Amino acid sequence: MMATRLAIKKAVSVKNEIANNFIILAADTVVSQQALIFGKPTSKNHAIEILSQLSGKEHQVFTGIAIRHKDKIHSSISETNIYFRKITTEEINYYWDTGECLDKAGAYAIQGKGAMFVERIDGSYSGAVGLPIFECINLLALLGWKYFSKNSG
Repeated sequence: MMATRLAIKKAVSVKNEIANNFIILAADTVVSQQALIFGKPTSKNHAIEILSQLSGKEHQVFTGIAIRHKDKIHSSISETNIYFRKITTEEINYYWDTGECLDKAGAYAIQGKGAMFVERIDGSYSGAVGLPIFECINLLALLGWKYFSKNSG
């Protein structure tokens, strides 16, 4: 999956001397509808095109994560189905004016004003936001990290 490959690429790009002393967590999110992949919008017209395509339909948000420590890399993927209500052109223009969609895959932020478009979700909310907590904890456990320990804070 593209999101996982991109997350691994980010984790691998960290210098070895850093990865040897720290746990590196990298993530990447892809919004997809059928065979189409929606990245970050490049212009207002592009954002309008993306949001119009998603309007009234289901799409998927895939967030790939990679955890690297020393010479080990573990990865996982989160998939969330998002169902948008019908969105008017006026709402899309208003949303563009907020500036929120500029750096978001799929041209919206579910954790912000973009939530007004969401009718329902099936899957991981944190995965749709861009950092799937369940998958992160499971990958950290592979490195021996325990959430409920005296050292977890």
